[in-house]
Amino acid sequence: MEKAIDMYWHPTSQPWFSGNDVGTGILAGSADPHGAIWVADMADMHEHLQDHQPMLESEAHDHVVELAAHIIETHNAWLDAKKDAFPPTAT
Repeated sequence: MEKAIDMYWHPTSQPWFSGNDVGTGILAGSADPHGAIWVADMADMHEHLQDHQPMLESEAHDHVVELAAHIIETHNAWLDAKKDAFPPTAT
């Protein structure tokens, strides 16, 4: 079985997720949670942010979505760079 670290990551999205769950989770291998490996569920992180920083719930949620997107973009860029540096060899 392929490891999550070796797969492209995707944010949680519709039609499988709605409301505050959209964009707050990270899935490996597929945007469909039925065929993906869960990497992170950050849906409740906005409550932690509000405990430590004064902000509205909507601002905290947007911040969590931005953090999840940054993690995904960074991971996928790293994966692309890794594949470029070590292309598969012909057998």
